[in-house]
Amino acid sequence: MKAWLECDSPQLACVSGDLSFDSVRAVERQGLQFFQQDAVCCTIDFASVTYSDSAGIALLLAWLRQARAHHKDIRFTGLPDNMLALLKLSDLDTVIPLEFS
Repeated sequence: MKAWLECDSPQLACVSGDLSFDSVRAVERQGLQFFQQDAVCCTIDFASVTYSDSAGIALLLAWLRQARAHHKDIRFTGLPDNMLALLKLSDLDTVIPLEFS
């Protein structure tokens, strides 16, 4: 299964599907358009992600760099439990801006 990014508004995008090394590059490129919009702050919701391996963590880091390069604040929400566990295991949970609902 592939993954995709849907921009619901200039401030909110949602990631869906399986995040793996096979799918994450296409989703990362879709995110470039999102970061070029006028919004200063953006949230990316991962609640519809059905699977993620460490490629999902790499995607978070890439998007964090892209957002900073475009002078935007970014927040990630709805991360699956396995992504949160990987973030905590690698101490990236203190670096990646997470939002919990």
